[in-house]
Amino acid sequence: MLVSVITPSNVAIFPEYIIPNIRHLIQDPEVSVRCTYAQCIVQLADTAVRYLEMGQALKAHGAFNLAAEGHDYDNAHYEVGPIPSLMNGSGSPVQPDLV
Repeated sequence: MLVSVITPSNVAIFPEYIIPNIRHLIQDPEVSVRCTYAQCIVQLADTAVRYLEMGQALKAHGAFNLAAEGHDYDNAHYEVGPIPSLMNGSGSPVQPDLV
């Protein structure tokens, strides 16, 4: 199910909750975990972009003031981690798909 509307309290769910809580998966010792993460990262990024766009639409329509809440989404950078770290280990099955 796709989210089509968000509330101001959900605007920052990706940078404040989701990304920090999945960041450790990049360096998981299990190759299968890193592979699954690599398979899902595009969908997560697309969803994060949709949330960002919906938050910016709320801001543009005056639904709430992002600056008042201390968020600067216009200049936000979402660091998920370096892609090469997903390919640690010998014979990583992720590498052929990314190269």
